[in-house]
Amino acid sequence: MKVCPKCSTQSELSAAFCGNKACGILLPSDSSEPGSAPISAAPPTQSHSPSALASDRPCPSCHTPNAYNASFCGSCGNSIVVITAPHRAAFCPSCGTATAPGQPCSTYGCSSHTAPTSNTSEISKSLVLKILAACLMICFFLPFGVLSCAGQTAEISGFSLSTDLENGSPLVLALLAFPLAMLIVQIVSSVPYARFIQAGLAAGTIISALITRAAIIDAARGNFGAIQYEDRIGFYAYLILGAVAISIALLWKEHPDGTPFTFAEMKNNIMS
Repeated sequence: MKVCPKCSTQSELSAAFCGNKACGILLPSDSSEPGSAPISAAPPTQSHSPSALASDRPCPSCHTPNAYNASFCGSCGNSIVVITAPHRAAFCPSCGTATAPGQPCSTYGCSSHTAPTSNTSEISKSLVLKILAACLMICFFLPFGVLSCAGQTAEISGFSLSTDLENGSPLVLALLAFPLAMLIVQIVSSVPYARFIQAGLAAGTIISALITRAAIIDAARGNFGAIQYEDRIGFYAYLILGAVAISIALLWKEHPDGTPFTFAEMKNNIMS
């Protein structure tokens, strides 16, 4: 056996680093106990039996089995950050969080937590905001309102108002520009303060819809009140989707490193 000169923890002769959680220093090559039997030079083999899973903790780098409570690999010195729950275990051995048998702990901050891997079925903050931005862009082509006069009606949309050279206004293009900017900011993930920019762009979309509605009503009143205006699904969709986008951008929690919580983590926090 090798004895750590710092914490006096005993390790196997083949260990190059101390397996103590709080230590992990490089072990001297001549620190074996007198009279200990030499070990075979054959490379260690990893067992996959249930009993081995309960006592061994394989290194994610070199796959060498280590003690179940080791924080550093005894062979390569790599920090072991993934703890696989023992066979049939229902709780994480580090923090006590309930977990599926044989699966790593999903609690952020736990020593056995692993970052979520890419999963097409996982709902993320980025995906939700991209969908909302796309829906807001579609609203530009939906009926924004209806003008009626003397029994005749005409539906108007952001697209029709922006292309009407006589009565339209280029300012209506803001209804399309703000959601498009939301989508671009979400695609370019390295934008600083992205959450606040997203919320500001969503708020700009709502304000643009309200300004457009007010301008249409003022124009209708300029005709001695002969033209009546009624809101349609496009206007309401701008308000609802914009409010949802603001809420998600500001309230969807993030980890200390800036990465957003996954939908599963958000659900666990709400249920706990």
